[in-house]
Amino acid sequence: MFSSMKFLPWFLLVCTSLFLGSTLNQAVGAAAIDQNLVLAKAGDNSLTNSQSKNAIDLYNQGIVKYQASDLPGALKDFDAALKLRPNFLEALVNSANVLDDLGRTPEAINRYGLALAKNASDPNIYYNRGLAYSRLSQYPQAMSDYNKAIALNAEYPFPYQGRALIKYEKLGDKKGGLQDLKTAAEIYQRQGNKSKFEELMGLYKKLGG
Repeated sequence: MFSSMKFLPWFLLVCTSLFLGSTLNQAVGAAAIDQNLVLAKAGDNSLTNSQSKNAIDLYNQGIVKYQASDLPGALKDFDAALKLRPNFLEALVNSANVLDDLGRTPEAINRYGLALAKNASDPNIYYNRGLAYSRLSQYPQAMSDYNKAIALNAEYPFPYQGRALIKYEKLGDKKGGLQDLKTAAEIYQRQGNKSKFEELMGLYKKLGG
C-alpha cells in the first residue's frame, strides 16, 4: 500500500482541532498498487505473443520491485511494459500510483486521466485521482472524483473517507464529513471488517458524532 498523508499532532491546547483533523486525515485510505501478479491473457491483437508475454513479465517485475520499495525501478518496468503493450491498463494505473508516491503528483493525475479514457467505469481510478488532487489541495476536483467513485460503487468505503476529510477540514461541513465517516464505517461493518468499523466509529464519536 502507499503511505497515507501523515501529520503529527501538536501539543495540548493549541492542538485540539489540529489533532482531530490529523486523526481524520490518517483515516483516509491511500491509493493502492495492484499487487496481484497478472496472468497471461489475451491482449492487443496487434501484438505478438512474445511482446504480450514480455510486457506481462515486465509488469510483474515492476510489482516485485515496488514491494521491495524500489519505486524508480518499478516505474521503469511499468513504463517499459507500456511501450510494448500501450493498452496495458494495469501498468498504466500502477505507473500513476508510483508517480504519486514519488511526489510527481501532476504527472500521476495526467496518467489517471489516460487510464480513465480507457476505462471510465473503474471507481478505483477515480478514487486514486481524487486522492492525488487532494494532495495538491485541488479540492473541487478531488470531490468530483470521489463522487464519481461512489456513484460507480456505493459500497466502496475509501471515497467516503476522502470526502469526509475535505468536508470536515476544508469546507467547514463538519456534519457532512461525519456522515461520510459513519457511512464508511458501516460499509466496513457490512464487509465484515470489524477492526476498520470500530476504528472509524471510534473516530466518529471522538469528533462529536
